[in-house]
Amino acid sequence: MERSELSKLVRVLGREFVQRGMHVHAGKLRIYYLALRRGLATPGRSEVDVHWSEDLVVEWLKLLRIPPYESAYRVRTAQSPCSR
Repeated sequence: MERSELSKLVRVLGREFVQRGMHVHAGKLRIYYLALRRGLATPGRSEVDVHWSEDLVVEWLKLLRIPPYESAYRVRTAQSPCSR
């Protein structure tokens, strides 16, 4: 993923964390964002040793159903049985 695209998604996720009161997550994500913007993220998957990475950003976007990942996981009705 291009750095500019990832930075945009990190900003969206950060706003969502703050809106949901997830301030510890938002604080750690800010460090990741700063490292990403300054080119301090390690090669490969743009990982920074604050336990945030590109993969984790995308996973949170999927879990919180934030575009463009709002349809990544199927939403099941409340108290529905396990599909196994």
